[in-house]
Amino acid sequence: MESVEYVSVVSPGIRCRVSSNLGKDFGKANMFDGRCDTCWTSKEGKAQYVVVNFDSSRIIRRICIQFQGGFSPTQCQLTSVEEPAAEGQPPQPPRALGTLRPADCN
Repeated sequence: MESVEYVSVVSPGIRCRVSSNLGKDFGKANMFDGRCDTCWTSKEGKAQYVVVNFDSSRIIRRICIQFQGGFSPTQCQLTSVEEPAAEGQPPQPPRALGTLRPADCN
C-alpha cells in the first residue's frame, strides 16, 4: 500500500488573499493559524473567495474546510491556476476542478 503524506497549508511559503474581512480580529491569517478558536469572517455579500498561493507545485488529494457553525455556504467552486511556463508569459486561465456543496452540520 502506498504511503501518503498529508501536508497542511498551515506552513511556511503559503500566501493567501481573501475577498474581504470583517476586521482585524477576523483576518485571513486566522484561517491558517492552527487554532480552532479563531476564524476568518468575510463581509456580507455574494461571491466571497479565498486564494491560496503555494511556493511550489503541489499535488492536492484532499481538502478539508471547517466552517463556523451556522455560516456554511451553499456552494463552493474549486479552481486551479497554473503559473506561466516561462517568465513574461501570461498566466493560464483558471480551470474549474469541481463544485462543493458543504453540509451545515454544526
